[in-house]
Amino acid sequence: MNIKEQITLNGVSQTSSEAKNQCENIDNSVNNSHNFDLHNNPCEAIKADIEQLANPANMFADVLVDYSKELQLPEIILADGENPIFTRGNISCISGKAKSRKSFLVALLCGEYLKTGGKVLVIDTEQSKYHAGKAAKRICTLAELSDNQLNERLTVLQLREKDTKVRRNITEQAIIHFKPDLVFIDGIRDLIYSINDEHEAITICNLLMRLSSEHNIHICSILHQNKTDENARGHIGTELLHKSAAVFRLSKQDDTTKVEPLVCRDIEFKAFNFFVNENGLPERCLIPTLPTEREREIELYCKIFETRKPMCYTDLVNAICKNVMGKKGEPITEDAGKKRVTKATSKGYVIKNQSGMYELNPKYQARDAPDNENDDI
Repeated sequence: MNIKEQITLNGVSQTSSEAKNQCENIDNSVNNSHNFDLHNNPCEAIKADIEQLANPANMFADVLVDYSKELQLPEIILADGENPIFTRGNISCISGKAKSRKSFLVALLCGEYLKTGGKVLVIDTEQSKYHAGKAAKRICTLAELSDNQLNERLTVLQLREKDTKVRRNITEQAIIHFKPDLVFIDGIRDLIYSINDEHEAITICNLLMRLSSEHNIHICSILHQNKTDENARGHIGTELLHKSAAVFRLSKQDDTTKVEPLVCRDIEFKAFNFFVNENGLPERCLIPTLPTEREREIELYCKIFETRKPMCYTDLVNAICKNVMGKKGEPITEDAGKKRVTKATSKGYVIKNQSGMYELNPKYQARDAPDNENDDI
């Protein structure tokens, strides 16, 4: 007998045929037991091992990359112009601080996708039924769908009261049952017991990757950032960062929220901003243009010389120190103020008159610098 046709099962050398028969006997006896737990009986795993040993090629059948064939780009589910945001067979992550409008972004993206067709599944693990329902109606409005009756193109599940393991099982079964194209898990942290358990983090990410591949869908998870930095929380955040095709970072900027790509496996989509309008709906908007350093400097001296009265050197230094704050919100030092006087005069924002007093350059007294100025910063 060829040694490769033998395996050792429970310490006994058997042929693959004998071992298969033994496993079938075990399987039959197990099926007659109402108390059988698949996780406590290795029969299926043993049978799989036997088949692989009998024909090792089976082990590589579904993992071999056939690069001899023409490669097909993943189908784009949602794009920003020509740049993909979501593609089939991949996972992604949205991360942001608490109250950075993550759920509003989910509604915005759902609405944009549903307008193009397809089916969306939203799994909410954090909100009450009232707020989950409110979010669902928001999506319907954005997608121009009626919210007076359920629509098979939009399914929203609220799992707040469920046990962690039950949430995970419902998530998997919902994907199988509803057959969505795009899935949002608003609260991936609630599908595991600990965000800092490395084994759990790897397990849940493996589940997401498997489901996205098997069902050819895109799964986007929502996760909070740490309070002290902009990293997604825990081992689950680190694992999602490594395994996601795209990671979105949200930052709240007054009345708007900025959405930018932190990680992109494909071409990065362009950062964009959105705000919540008077109807409580998220709406894209232009990214606010921040003033340049030169514009800020001119505004500072326009404010200091608002009365148009000339100042002596000491008064100007004191005025600068009073109006300019350091990184921690404290007034800048006198030395820093003196350096600013030197810089302001060299740039021409402030001039020294014949009396040795300092005053605002007359061309800036209208508070608007000409657009064709070529002053360096």
